Amino acid sequence: MTTEVFKDVREEALKIWRDRTDRKSEDEGPSAFVDAFECRWQENHAGDYHNNFFCSLGEFATNIDDLLEDQRYDDIEIINHQVNDQNSGKLYRYYCRVLLVADQVIEDFEKALKISRSKDKDWLPSKLKKFINEVVKHRSDGKFHFHQLNDHMPFLFEGIQVDPADQTLLSFDSFTDDTYDVSQISILLMPHLKLIIEALILCYERLDDRLKDKKFREKLNKTYCKVAS
Repeated sequence: MTTEVFKDVREEALKIWRDRTDRKSEDEGPSAFVDAFECRWQENHAGDYHNNFFCSLGEFATNIDDLLEDQRYDDIEIINHQVNDQNSGKLYRYYCRVLLVADQVIEDFEKALKISRSKDKDWLPSKLKKFINEVVKHRSDGKFHFHQLNDHMPFLFEGIQVDPADQTLLSFDSFTDDTYDVSQISILLMPHLKLIIEALILCYERLDDRLKDKKFREKLNKTYCKVAS
């Protein structure tokens, strides 16, 4: 069996991100999103004006491109990665950077879409945002606060073989499970990069669908369009 290294995980996530959003390397054009959702929305849905939300989102989301192009950790083994591997800290901080940018992108979409997290909690982007708040960041709006438990806890990364019934393993799937015994947690399993990217793509697709509604489109433009002089 060929050992899977982080390069495989990173490049798969980058391909999904670019294929599904029509983004590209900045080496290929004037910007990473020149042919992507943001520019199509600007052209097709902003009328005679310029919707600042679209371009602002496009520029900020390019942080995802930059992170997924980062080759510094490509040789780290994923399949055979051990909990005390010397590279765990490097990978954990890398995942944190991706998740923190993803959190802000999702928040922008929530604001534009007028989404209530309490009503849309089962939507993948909302669940990912909850994971980021409760596990990665130092804040929680629920009963679970990971940093109360994290006493130099070791990390693993999706792509390895794990026992889904292992009560000592905190994962994206288990952290919202009310039957999970949080007192037994001793290892944190970070979500797969492609799951993070899938959550962002769902945001793009939902806004793309909502922009077909004339009333929604007009309200969004009223909020974000600067009238041309």
